[in-house]
Amino acid sequence: MELSLEGENTGPLHLDHKECSFGKWLYSEGKKKYGDSDLFDSIQRLHLQIHEYANELIALNGQRQNEQAKAGVDRLIHMRDHMLNELNALIT
Repeated sequence: MELSLEGENTGPLHLDHKECSFGKWLYSEGKKKYGDSDLFDSIQRLHLQIHEYANELIALNGQRQNEQAKAGVDRLIHMRDHMLNELNALIT
């Protein structure tokens, strides 16, 4: 994501929450194994919010509001870390 905002990433971004690697796991194996957990529901919501926010940052960057987009990366990282903490609590 950061490389894309810097114009250095030439690979595709998977901004659809069901198409990224984690989303594919979350909505298949993860759902089968952990789908009954409240934490799983929370992780799904956080995952979707992360993708929505990433799409907002990409849109800002596309509108040449690069500095605003780059400034949002810290929040995106915080959101990711929060989701990972919940995921760790779920699987341990």
